[in-house]
Amino acid sequence: MVALRRKNTLEQTGFALTEGGFSYRGQAHRLEDVVETARLRQRLETRHLLVGSEFTHSISVVFSMKTGEKVQLTEHPTLFFNSRAAHVERIDEIFNAVSERTFQGRLQKYLTQLQTQQFFEYSGWQFHPGTQTVVDSETKQMYSTRSAKFLRSFGFIEVREGPDGFGAAIDRTFGGRVGINTLRDTDVLFALLSKFFGLAWP
Repeated sequence: MVALRRKNTLEQTGFALTEGGFSYRGQAHRLEDVVETARLRQRLETRHLLVGSEFTHSISVVFSMKTGEKVQLTEHPTLFFNSRAAHVERIDEIFNAVSERTFQGRLQKYLTQLQTQQFFEYSGWQFHPGTQTVVDSETKQMYSTRSAKFLRSFGFIEVREGPDGFGAAIDRTFGGRVGINTLRDTDVLFALLSKFFGLAWP
């Protein structure tokens, strides 16, 4: 689905990084008040018969603040306007800079959970380093990080348990994949998985 109008672009929001934070729609924000980050970047392909493919790029990033406000930047194609690659790259650079400068603060909230309850919560899952298990908070299904497979793809970690094979593939096709949405605080999550569970991907 193509959007009809543009919103939250660099021009519209006047977003600019500053020494200790950033400005957004004329208001100053401190980096220490960023509690969560999220990014969705896509490449869309349009195929033309006898001509080839045309690609458009889009990106949406969100910085969640202590106040509950969500600061959003977007660059995407609309019905009458193509996205600008330079702006997509600039927003990506901004996201990386803010993520790097807020990493320790965002990490601390999960470490605090570990200290107080021996597990941390992320995206509807509980992660227990002591028992090397992860638990789906909704279904209460438990998976051992020592025996289950954790397969990473963009924005998602698929969790598989049991033997692979044709029957298991059919079950996943009709029953759906079990997995962890990793679009928010992605850098923090993968640091925690590496440190406490030995889970890492190339």
